[in-house]
Amino acid sequence: MKTVLASIILVIAAVIIAYLVWLLFQPMEDTKPSIDYPKPEPKPEPAPPRPSAQEADEEVTILSFKPIMLDDLTTDEWTDSGVQVDSDLGSTRPVLHDPGAADDEPSAVQPLLLISAVGNTHRGRRRKHNEDSYLVLEAQNLFVVADGMGGYAGGEVASRIAVETMEKAFIENNFVGASAPDTAKDGAQLSASVQMANRAIWDEAVANPTLAGMGTTICAARFSPRKERVYLAHVGDSRCYRFRDGSLEQVTRDHTLREEGVTGPMGHQLTRAVGIGPAVEVDLILVEPQLRDIYLICSDGLTKMVPDQEIGEILGSTKKSSVAVEALVNRANQMGGKDNITVIVVTVQPPFEAEDTGDDLGADEA
Repeated sequence: MKTVLASIILVIAAVIIAYLVWLLFQPMEDTKPSIDYPKPEPKPEPAPPRPSAQEADEEVTILSFKPIMLDDLTTDEWTDSGVQVDSDLGSTRPVLHDPGAADDEPSAVQPLLLISAVGNTHRGRRRKHNEDSYLVLEAQNLFVVADGMGGYAGGEVASRIAVETMEKAFIENNFVGASAPDTAKDGAQLSASVQMANRAIWDEAVANPTLAGMGTTICAARFSPRKERVYLAHVGDSRCYRFRDGSLEQVTRDHTLREEGVTGPMGHQLTRAVGIGPAVEVDLILVEPQLRDIYLICSDGLTKMVPDQEIGEILGSTKKSSVAVEALVNRANQMGGKDNITVIVVTVQPPFEAEDTGDDLGADEA
């Protein structure tokens, strides 16, 4: 019995010794607890420097719209106004300024009004570039002011695309825009041309990232001499005024935070602009002109410098449109010229006085 017990003890001892020898030759492992330290996040690339106030407008456009696919077009419908319908381009908001303008009068055989216009633009005294553009297309009775924004070349490109797109649409009589029911042909085409300009600017910004965020205001007037109507397409804070019987009246309403009740430094910032999205809402204002009316279309480079009362005094005391335009631009520069200045003066006269009055404003010689 003792022999068997001794044998068992020897076997157990041999197994223990073998195990210890095996452990002796195993590689040592690090017994420290494993800690997963968070990896540092990559540093974001520095944002490009913002343009200075002299290089870019400080206006901030705030726009809320449903995302629209650029290739989601519906252009198989035509309206009676000759506008090819594409509802993705935006919408038209009719605004009745004169009660009589709501009636769509039949066109007369001959023009009932003579429309003539003079325009000019100036860089101003503070800006290094002129980002304003304007269009005087008397054959179509079309007059446009566009005040670009976006810094460096962006604003200049946006305003130029806007007026060129609108001019081409009228010369080629080719309009694509949102449906504008119960809107006269001349007004529907004007609104569509602004929506076409909006999409052209947007497409250019998408194709060229260096121009991202560019946009422009638009204030455009189309006169219908045979119907005695004026249609104003308006987006932004460029303005149209009417001078009638010695009194100046602002016809358009600025699309700014101030008009929404915001006061202080933020008030001048825009709530709507052309080209910053694939679609835009256009205010289409219906106006009934009268003989001897004077219409002033201008960028805010004029209205920020020259009070409305003084603008009216200049229009009322100047005989020629060209002289009035020069006087308004000069006065804005005399008052500081902090922004680009663009002015178009449009006169409404009887057709039979065309040869005698030319661009006569009907005022006494200054």
